[in-house]
Amino acid sequence: MGEFERPVVGPDFRPGDEGPARPQALHHKPASPAPAGALTWFLGMIAFIGLPFVNLIITGVVMIAVGVGQRRMGGPAGRSAAGAMRWGIGVATTSAALLVGFFGVLSAASSAPGLLKGFFPLGSFLVAWVLLTLVHLIVCIVQGVRASGSGAVAGAGPGPGGF
Repeated sequence: MGEFERPVVGPDFRPGDEGPARPQALHHKPASPAPAGALTWFLGMIAFIGLPFVNLIITGVVMIAVGVGQRRMGGPAGRSAAGAMRWGIGVATTSAALLVGFFGVLSAASSAPGLLKGFFPLGSFLVAWVLLTLVHLIVCIVQGVRASGSGAVAGAGPGPGGF
């Protein structure tokens, strides 16, 4: 009988004599891969909810909240999460500014009836929001794939102005 084999039944088995303990190394679980920080970027897909202007504010807040937790991990995941947080702050701020501007022009138009004759000026806020949403989705997909593939995001997160 080998060093780590224990008799379960038979003439060699004595209760209380379990034999030498097995080393702990034989009972370990395989290590899980290190997080890459892609979760924070892929949460940017929340922008697909159908609430104009508000969807990007919600998405930015979620990216910030999750990014804070992942940033504490450090390494590539932390850097990626920090970049996603900066991007979320920029997107949420820009979307909030568009929302305030939209309702500001709308309230000004109620006091000056001739202000809204065509698609613009209100349309400019809508066009800017659609473009911001498209750019946001593209950035989140690209950066999420980069983070999940290599664990590092190149140039992660200067914000909407400096991708």
